[in-house]
Amino acid sequence: MAMLTEDFDANRQEGVLITQPIQEGKRIFKDSLVCYDGRGGYGGVGQGELVPAEDKSGLIFAGVSFEGGKNPAQDISEDVYLKSEIRVLKEGVFEFDFDGTASDAIRGQEVVIINDHTVGLSSTANIVCGTVVGIVSATKVKIRINNYTS
Repeated sequence: MAMLTEDFDANRQEGVLITQPIQEGKRIFKDSLVCYDGRGGYGGVGQGELVPAEDKSGLIFAGVSFEGGKNPAQDISEDVYLKSEIRVLKEGVFEFDFDGTASDAIRGQEVVIINDHTVGLSSTANIVCGTVVGIVSATKVKIRINNYTS
């Protein structure tokens, strides 16, 4: 491509809400923690497709789903192959279940993914997803995901 010779529209967006593909055969619910599968995107480029968050090595925290969606398994021999996509929030404060007893002592601490709606202080894979900014109850916390999403 040649250098620009006139103004160009780069279709800028804030980057707070982005559209990402869902891995085939997966279903994601609204306002759930989501990860990239880590297998690379189209042609092995990128961080992969979205899957529900879980305590599993190899996953990369993507954010919080703005909407639900699913990508049913499809016959790849078909001429037309459609991918389901959803919008993902890359920053903000969200309320999730807490694995353990939440108290003021954990305010400011990093939390890791337990599953698509639960966070804790430690897990097997230790996928960090945010910082505790509020205690809602003994079983619920508010976390800020800014700077933890990929």
